[in-house]
Amino acid sequence: MFNFLLKMEKEILDNNRKRPIELISAGNKRARLDRRNQKDRDRRKNESEEEKNIRLAKRRQRDRARRADETPQQRGAKLVKMSTQQQKRLTSETPEARDARLQQLSTSKKQHLATETSLERSSRLQKLSTSQKQRLAMETSEKKAYRLQKLSTSQKQRLAMETPEKKASRLQKLSTSQKQRLAMETPEKKASRMQNLTTSQKQHLATQTSEERAARLHKLSTLQKERLATETLEERTERLEILERSRAVRQATYPGAHLALLEQENVQKKMARFHQDMSLIECHTCSTCMEKFPGVKFSTHTSQCLRCSRDNITPKLYSAENNMHPGSAPPQLQVLYIIKLSLTISMTTIQTSINNNFFTTQYF
Repeated sequence: MFNFLLKMEKEILDNNRKRPIELISAGNKRARLDRRNQKDRDRRKNESEEEKNIRLAKRRQRDRARRADETPQQRGAKLVKMSTQQQKRLTSETPEARDARLQQLSTSKKQHLATETSLERSSRLQKLSTSQKQRLAMETSEKKAYRLQKLSTSQKQRLAMETPEKKASRLQKLSTSQKQRLAMETPEKKASRMQNLTTSQKQHLATQTSEERAARLHKLSTLQKERLATETLEERTERLEILERSRAVRQATYPGAHLALLEQENVQKKMARFHQDMSLIECHTCSTCMEKFPGVKFSTHTSQCLRCSRDNITPKLYSAENNMHPGSAPPQLQVLYIIKLSLTISMTTIQTSINNNFFTTQYF
């Protein structure tokens, strides 16, 4: 028995000496990994839905456990390695492979969102919001400008390729989400939102050119005409009811707002105060040039205007001794209306402000 064991050991040693030692090089490792990946792909093609769910659940559990045990340095090194591999893969990717990859990602994302629970969805949105706020807080002005430009370009391209059905569905979805958000809005948030909207709108209108303003007004007019043309009877009734309620609120806030401008009580009070102030303005006549100046007081020691008091030549330029007094107006000019009279003589314009409302009068 002992001799038999020695003989078997000798044969094994001889066979190992005759067998060539296989060196595991980088190429052999790559080939081995490729064969294993191919086997995994073949196995996944033939697996059932239950086996697939079990495999993905085990994989998620394994990934969570590995992420929980890794250190920040390991996580940073792993993310850098993944980013480098992804950039290399994307640079060598063909357009067909890119379209197939994006299609697969979109399909898997839709399936994942369809099977998502409310708790998972709220947790995912909270995590996304936190990460986005952190990323935007660390963003530089150049990166922000580049990001906004890229978003604007991609959005324009997507809207240009959008079909009418997709556009209607998108607008309907946006309207529904906006109504839900506004229904859950608090008074403080609403006031803050309206203030931000007013400020941004004023800034936008202040920097708007004449061409942009004309294009904006034309677009608004076109949209309003299209909306009114496709308006149903229920929508028209609702719109008129909203207008009536807003008109009632405006009349309650500003009494007499439905009247004509000159018939409103506050306007009549301001006009009466304006005429009262105008009646207190005195017109002083210069003793040399005989011109009247409303609201201008002459010096106490003279009754001349500033122009005549500075004239030291004898006779003065606009005096009667220099034949510069035309005398009384002829009968043909005494019957002129104010409009015709304003075309023949000079006028002095006086502007008065009453409660930030400017009124203008003219003296001949």
